[in-house]
Amino acid sequence: MQIYKYSLKVVLSIALMICKIAYFMQYKSDSTLEILVSTILGVFSTFIDPVVNAIDALKKFLNETSEKQPNSSNDEFFLDLNRHAKFVQVMITLKKVPKNFVGSVVQLRLPHPFVDPSSVSICLIVRDLSDNRRNYEYDKWSRHFKEMLKEKGVTDVDYVISFSHLIREFNTYELKKKLAKSYDKFLMDNRLNQTSVNKHLGKVFKDLKKLPIMVDITKSGINDQIKKSLSVCKIVCKIGLISQCCDELVGNFRAIMEKWQSSFPGGLSNVRTMYLLVDHLPPLPVYASFASANFVQFPKRPRRIPPPVVGELSTVANDVQVRSHADGRVELVGKKGKLKTAKNSSTRLWYEKLKNKKRSKRVGRQQFRKSKRDNLKTLLEADEVGNLATMLMTLWND
Repeated sequence: MQIYKYSLKVVLSIALMICKIAYFMQYKSDSTLEILVSTILGVFSTFIDPVVNAIDALKKFLNETSEKQPNSSNDEFFLDLNRHAKFVQVMITLKKVPKNFVGSVVQLRLPHPFVDPSSVSICLIVRDLSDNRRNYEYDKWSRHFKEMLKEKGVTDVDYVISFSHLIREFNTYELKKKLAKSYDKFLMDNRLNQTSVNKHLGKVFKDLKKLPIMVDITKSGINDQIKKSLSVCKIVCKIGLISQCCDELVGNFRAIMEKWQSSFPGGLSNVRTMYLLVDHLPPLPVYASFASANFVQFPKRPRRIPPPVVGELSTVANDVQVRSHADGRVELVGKKGKLKTAKNSSTRLWYEKLKNKKRSKRVGRQQFRKSKRDNLKTLLEADEVGNLATMLMTLWND
């Protein structure tokens, strides 16, 4: 009954939102789009109450089912569901899918963590002690980092593996899948390149939502860093356990929405619907937007242009260097960074000679082809005159 009452409240709030949108749409001005978006954001900022009501309804429903005696198979199903229903999740549908931002990972730390390091298995990926990839002393490196963690009082890490060991031993889909299912959380040394690690782990870890989280193992207080890293939510989105109090769940939900507004393309205006759900239970709607997807605007993704490479140029003077850009441009620069003109340099003269040589060859080929065409034309004309004279002599003799 509580769920039906809550659904009625959600329907009324959606109707109120539609009335507000219709009220603002009557103003036919150039700022209609801005007014509409601000109205949607204003309504969006007031849906904390529906979230609170949804959490209360879920808690009451699960408490009532746990107090019941199983008189039928249906009651046994709900009792089993109550024993296994743990995580409270947020399900979000979008108006527009940002295709240019596919593959981007957004991380945030929840203010109220719900994962205890002692209750989960943790795998730590560390950097190599040697730059030589052919040095296969993986056990020695693992022991080194285990002793370092033990000296700093870290006891929650179950397995330590170097990046080279990870590349060499776990190089197939099945092995990666087996590794991903062997541990609950994966951490990685922040001195490693996160893009390279995620690329090697691939689709298996991404689908299982187990991409590693970066930690700094060189600083003190690693236990606090591990606890903070375990509270990282990657917009999946789990906001906590059903056993947590309502204020903590709402605080985590608010943190997710703030991060969504600042990091996700389109922000909150790109959200079509939002549901709150517990595992295997029907989702409860907490927000819906009926605005057109044409109002959603994505920011342009900044282009990553690699910096130019500067090196010495042995064919010119000693105080001149060459700067090569990613787009193919090449510049001559001095040691102080000042651009130098290439008019009097040997490189410029060599380039001009090569250019003139190519031009002379091209002109020579054109002249040869033209003279060949003229000679052929002359021969054809002479042949036609000879044929005409032969025909006249034949007619005269006849």
